[in-house]
Amino acid sequence: MLDRGRLVRRRLWKARWLDPASGTTCHSRPPDEAGAVWSCTLIIALKLWAWLDGGGLLTSRDVVEDLEGHPSTRTVQRWLGRALGHSLELLHYVRIAVIERCEPRPVEHLFPSGLSPPVGLGRRRWRRPTETGHLWLALAWLFGGAVALSLPASVLLAEARGRKSATETPYSM
Repeated sequence: MLDRGRLVRRRLWKARWLDPASGTTCHSRPPDEAGAVWSCTLIIALKLWAWLDGGGLLTSRDVVEDLEGHPSTRTVQRWLGRALGHSLELLHYVRIAVIERCEPRPVEHLFPSGLSPPVGLGRRRWRRPTETGHLWLALAWLFGGAVALSLPASVLLAEARGRKSATETPYSM
């Protein structure tokens, strides 16, 4: 995970609890943990943002210098494949988290010139261009909202995950 802009490895301890319905032990994930991934969701979002908003996977520059070369480009490709399947709901929940944080002000003040995707994004051939556009827009809302609201992006990601978890049925992990 990132700690003050530095890449650090931390061990997460998850609380376990007994599910009375099934009689099995379950655990609740921390808000910034992505299942079966060694990196937190902020690192995943930063790497995907650098790829989608930059010139491409191999030519993009990372937002945080410590992330140069971590993880491998193949891992980032896998993350993109997984994220595309959830891009529309990610856009929905991140957008709601940002809108609720800036409630008294209209959202138009956050992005006065609109959110047009970068020219390079449309030039590349994506297998799923619609989902790629949704993912770029979700990340633009996330990082643009974090900058405009002076909030850490991880807070908005955790709120978006909390909204998603609230709509799921209990014990679905």
